[in-house]
Amino acid sequence: MAELNSSKSGIVIDEKRLKKLRKTIRTLPEKVAKRRVLVGLTRALKLTRDAAKADVPMVSGALRKSLHVVRGRRSTETSPYVVLRINPKTEVSYTDGSGVQVTRVPRTYYHVLAYGTKGGVKTTKKGGFVFNAYDDDGRIIRVKKIDQPQLQGNDYIGDAWDRTKTEVRNRTLDFIIDAIEEHKRKNGIP
Repeated sequence: MAELNSSKSGIVIDEKRLKKLRKTIRTLPEKVAKRRVLVGLTRALKLTRDAAKADVPMVSGALRKSLHVVRGRRSTETSPYVVLRINPKTEVSYTDGSGVQVTRVPRTYYHVLAYGTKGGVKTTKKGGFVFNAYDDDGRIIRVKKIDQPQLQGNDYIGDAWDRTKTEVRNRTLDFIIDAIEEHKRKNGIP
């Protein structure tokens, strides 16, 4: 079995499978073949998505549910690619363990988890920070100074990619071939 091996990336490609893929792609219409390649890439990256979902801390489940694989924004027919991203929902509401209704934005929440926050005192000279809290007279509470703790970041998606990238890279070819074969079976193409 002849293999192409890239020592830099750790990718091992079986030449026979690559030739089989090229031959199979030529049997399909060009547009269908390109779509099937994207399907295969998506299935391969789902290995990383599943690993990232397992690592995300469970508070409401909103961040875990919002992780998904999509076609890249600048993906073209000649250079297809997919990305793992957070669903851009504006907000998700849930009830926490103490019965309090909580609203979160998964993308913002992930940003804080991945990159952490700078600690220190935040101040403002203008109207102050506004919270959804009122004093005894019903006026909005305006705070001029906040002492914010520093939170250490933990990039769950990056860590999941580091653990699964070799498997994803080595199995991508199989996923693409499987996607094409599945299309042929469903459409009765020999």
